[in-house]
Amino acid sequence: MQSGRTFDFDWQERYRDSIRTAPVALELIKPGNSIFIGTGCAQPQHLVHAMMERAHDIYDAHIIHLLTMAWRPTRPSSSASDSR
Repeated sequence: MQSGRTFDFDWQERYRDSIRTAPVALELIKPGNSIFIGTGCAQPQHLVHAMMERAHDIYDAHIIHLLTMAWRPTRPSSSASDSR
């Protein structure tokens, strides 16, 4: 079902006003906020390092970070050549 909306937009232009430096972004964190840190290659390492440097300014915040403990999900294999 089509709604007539188009999703072809310039996301860089649309979100240009949301771009912040790490120190300015950290000032936006308030007590009681939830902070989701992207996982794997999506983890914003620069921002995480800045958070660690300013940890004394961040309190009563819920930090959510997922950690994958396995290289990949395992599955039963019928032969050794099938286990790549």
